[in-house]
Amino acid sequence: MIEVTWTINSFEKNTETGGIVRASWSVDATDGDYISGMAGVISFEPDPSNEAFIDFDSLTEDIVWGWIFLQEGQDPTENVGLVDKSGIEGILTGRIEEQRVIPVTTLVTNPF
Repeated sequence: MIEVTWTINSFEKNTETGGIVRASWSVDATDGDYISGMAGVISFEPDPSNEAFIDFDSLTEDIVWGWIFLQEGQDPTENVGLVDKSGIEGILTGRIEEQRVIPVTTLVTNPF
């Protein structure tokens, strides 16, 4: 069974407003000895004058994932840069399936 783990690795914040301007993320899919992963960075333009503004100290992981993931009903052509969670998980699953049919190799040092 393939296990998928999404991680928010780091943030960059505007020190004057406390708003997040960039977040880096990664995802790993594993199944026994097989692993595949991806990583990315997404940028934001926080506006402290907007009533929906959330400063760094008030963030939760769920809020940030909501900013990162393409939400159901959102048009990917109008929301360039948002992460298609199910699409990426499908790609990683496919990569693991490919690993199962490709012979496993390892790099060995030259014995001469």
